[in-house]
Amino acid sequence: MIDQTIQMTERALGDEFYIRKYHEANTFTWLISMYLVLISCIAIAALAENPWLSFIPLAAIGIAGFVGSQRLRKEVPVPVMPKPFSSTMIKQTITITVLTIIWLGVFTWKMDLEASFIVGGVAGVAAVWLLTPALARKQHKRDTARIDAQLED
Repeated sequence: MIDQTIQMTERALGDEFYIRKYHEANTFTWLISMYLVLISCIAIAALAENPWLSFIPLAAIGIAGFVGSQRLRKEVPVPVMPKPFSSTMIKQTITITVLTIIWLGVFTWKMDLEASFIVGGVAGVAAVWLLTPALARKQHKRDTARIDAQLED
């Protein structure tokens, strides 16, 4: 089903330039979706009787990202990610960190938890932002070696 949708879209667009611009728009949509998911988490944490429900949107986008990455890895290596504090990533890093702190702050307030929950959550986000580029580089090397070996066979 996914392959058919991609082929239909590429046939409808026709030109390689249009296809590239379409994929750029999808990348932009993915980034905006991440921000909107975090904003949804904040709203659910503030409004729901059970703030734990605020983790559902994050789980949904996480699952979608995982499935997409696994599909990508079948054909091309995982892209090398820039470091979180590089000029290309600094605005995203700050925005996602601020939204996460707000979300965890609302969650902590609503659940009457201690500040340690916020500290742990922020530390977790920082660990993800710092470790993901390094892990992606290693995965890129492994994927490249695997794909090269498959092509040699």
